[in-house]
Amino acid sequence: MIKKVLALLAVGMLVLSVSAAWAIPTINIIEPLDETLPPTVDTLDFASSPIVGVLPEFANVTGVIGGATSSNFIAAGAYGIQMLEPAFEGGGVSDFAVIVISPRVPIANSQGFNLTFLSDGFAGTIPSLIPIIGGLSTFDAALLAFNAAVSAGLILESPAIVEDGTLQNLFTFTNASGLIVNAQSDVIPLPASLLLFGTGLLGIIPAWRLRRKA
Repeated sequence: MIKKVLALLAVGMLVLSVSAAWAIPTINIIEPLDETLPPTVDTLDFASSPIVGVLPEFANVTGVIGGATSSNFIAAGAYGIQMLEPAFEGGGVSDFAVIVISPRVPIANSQGFNLTFLSDGFAGTIPSLIPIIGGLSTFDAALLAFNAAVSAGLILESPAIVEDGTLQNLFTFTNASGLIVNAQSDVIPLPASLLLFGTGLLGIIPAWRLRRKA
């Protein structure tokens, strides 16, 4: 009986160790509803803790990911994505993110990265060392620089997503040890009851028109 218990424990420990080994480094950026406060940044499952810098409507994360072998690594370069306001807020660009992945370091089998997240309420100066948008002092100026870099082929842009107030995926890299970046915007979704009310109105209007014609 004791041998069976010990065997089960050993299997359990092996499963846990394998799960830990395959955990993908993840960054979660959460914007507060109060735009005067900086975002919360959680960094999970990194071998060494990334360096995090935050300001109201701004976050920057610099770190290292491992597992970058000669045949399995993330292509070096800049990647970007925009988050759009929902239609009821106007549909404009609310946030954008840029992540720059450095070339693989063969000896350490690692790659560096620099991630910047910027929201439309930003009012300050972006640190000058940040790639592409460093030194700019408004969200609009940074967005112009972002779009110019995309047009010039300096940033590989993913399709924009509409923010919904939940934790949404921005980037997922499966090469090497992998890297996941998620963000939760400060948008307040329309209550489901209000959406249902609007849908009901759309159904009532045609019937009202038919009555008038009759």
